[in-house]
Amino acid sequence: MNCLPFNLMKKNPLNMAVGAVLIIICGLLMFQFQVRTSEVAVVTTFGKPTERQYTNAAYFKAPWPIQKVTSSTSASKISRASSTKRSHRMAII
Repeated sequence: MNCLPFNLMKKNPLNMAVGAVLIIICGLLMFQFQVRTSEVAVVTTFGKPTERQYTNAAYFKAPWPIQKVTSSTSASKISRASSTKRSHRMAII
């Protein structure tokens, strides 16, 4: 093998800075999500939906194993409930 030992590799400050920026960007993408104007999103925490429906904006969340975001177009996934008990409420299908 023609590999250089770790102590002989040069630690270029530019490479270190680019690596740090990439790690920060990837970390931020894990903790945020965006909802478009034509969408509605529901965040589930450990499989249970939160009380809030998210509309167009950027939001923060916990990473994937804890919280999951499900988004869809508001016209196709939200409809009026058909039962008489909930006729005045909106229900997510």
